Amino acid sequence: MIDHAVDAPPRGELAGSPLPIEVFTEICAGPVAREAMDTLLRAENAERKQLLLAFVQEMHRNGRGEVPLADFDQAWQLLLRVEDEAPELVADVIMFPAVGLWLRRAVERLSHDFADNAANRAEIGVVHAVAAAAAVRAGLPFTIRVPVAHGVVSLPTVGRFDLPVTDAVDFVQVARTASGTTLSLAGSTLATWDGDAFRAARRHRAAAAGVRLDVVFDDADPHRAFADAPTVPDPLTDAEFERWCHQLDDAWSVLVDWHPGYASELSAGLLSLVPLTREGRLVGASSAAAFGAIALSEKPSADDLADALVHELQHSKLNAVLELVSLHEADERRHFYAPWREDPRPLNGVLHGIYAFASVVEFWHARRRHVPEHRAAEADFVFALRALQVRSAIEDVAGTARLNEWGRLFLATVSRRLAACEVDLTPAHRAGAVAGIVADHRAFWRVRHVEPDAAGIAALADAWLAERPPPGLPVRREVAHHQAPGCSDRAALLKARALEPGRAPDTPDADAADLAYVMGDVDRAATAYRERLHADPADDQAWAGLALSLDSAVLRHEPEVVRALHHEVLARTGVRSDPVRLSGWLAEARS
Repeated sequence: MIDHAVDAPPRGELAGSPLPIEVFTEICAGPVAREAMDTLLRAENAERKQLLLAFVQEMHRNGRGEVPLADFDQAWQLLLRVEDEAPELVADVIMFPAVGLWLRRAVERLSHDFADNAANRAEIGVVHAVAAAAAVRAGLPFTIRVPVAHGVVSLPTVGRFDLPVTDAVDFVQVARTASGTTLSLAGSTLATWDGDAFRAARRHRAAAAGVRLDVVFDDADPHRAFADAPTVPDPLTDAEFERWCHQLDDAWSVLVDWHPGYASELSAGLLSLVPLTREGRLVGASSAAAFGAIALSEKPSADDLADALVHELQHSKLNAVLELVSLHEADERRHFYAPWREDPRPLNGVLHGIYAFASVVEFWHARRRHVPEHRAAEADFVFALRALQVRSAIEDVAGTARLNEWGRLFLATVSRRLAACEVDLTPAHRAGAVAGIVADHRAFWRVRHVEPDAAGIAALADAWLAERPPPGLPVRREVAHHQAPGCSDRAALLKARALEPGRAPDTPDADAADLAYVMGDVDRAATAYRERLHADPADDQAWAGLALSLDSAVLRHEPEVVRALHHEVLARTGVRSDPVRLSGWLAEARS
């Protein structure tokens, strides 16, 4: 474990990376065979071991307080004992996603000279629980202190003990002997292996046509969440667990029947599911620190769960790839538009979305004609929307000079996958509605997040007020990070219209301008949006709505320029200029 040297990359591998070119190409091309997934798992295991060694080194440099080095060395030696006996068990424990999340966080804390407090001491002491978990599984005798978080002692991959202790207790002793495993505090037994306090890790096996998926439902480990600190356990009830398992079985059948490639890679790469709270909107997430973990809420159907599993595993795959090879030059300052997000994203984030949503497009391309009749329109809509979003994103980033050779190969390969799906056309009315949704999202995003150069706007205002033609200068733009994300008011109306084109949306609280636009009365919508802007020039929703309603290339593609010029003229003169006249005047410079 301690000696992990990386040899110089042989021919056929990416420069500076142990990832073979053929594996990289296979990953770009979609679902991968087990051999390619095993390559990623080995790379992740090596990364996890390097992090563990970094933790050891930082601990010896900075360890102090109530986790003394002698105590820490005991945990480290126990882990090495287990590796001598059963190295596969150590690998299994340290590859558990919750361990990866804790380890990345612990190394970060130690490297920044963490404060000496009970919470941090317990956090650093998780290595004791990791060693104890491996020793329990190997059947070795041991005695060691382990941390308590939110009243729980968690042994990764093994289970947890729910203890009757206060928050003031941050460590207890766990001992395994020939007579069993016990947890104690100050000599008094708190729990035993066969007692009511112990809950084994919840596991489930889904199987269809001989293909199996073995997964841990991680609902209680304090380190399961993609967070900056241990989180309170939120164990599923027996009824909830049964419901999850039933839907997972159904989703697995869908994947095996319609997407055997994605089922195969999920079988090899999915390690844990982290059920999210029953409150809030439907979500899913993954983390670079937790390969093989997917956090997600309950889904309305097996198809939606299958979609989420496919989508989130792509993030795990790409995270593993990005540990081995970069797709672009680093530049944390520049952010991009992502059609599926309300906020500006770094290039890595856009590439992640392109890759993950391309798989969603492939999923619905095969599945949408075989869902129950009452879900056919929704499936068709999701397919068309994701396909257009991914194509739009590919076109946006394809020209950036920051992509390197491997980034260009990645993008070209995903683009070919998308093209293979795009030949399967969506009904014209739905394709048009989806195009409207994507245009609305982009216009509203630009109004909120793109800031034109102040000097360029000032020059335009000078010309406007002097009644001169607009100068033919380009107005530089920067993507603003400080603006809070926001969602278009028209999004839900447009989706309802796409799903039921012959029916007016049943939304009595909707704005009249938005309803007019959604129903196709663009002249009425434009008039109403102009009235809204006259009343409130800061109405970003109205700026985007006006951009969509008018046949104006300037307002549609550069709404932020018209908005900024309007604000500049208003600030100078107190006059609220007509946005339509401003956009017509600006069009002279673009013609």
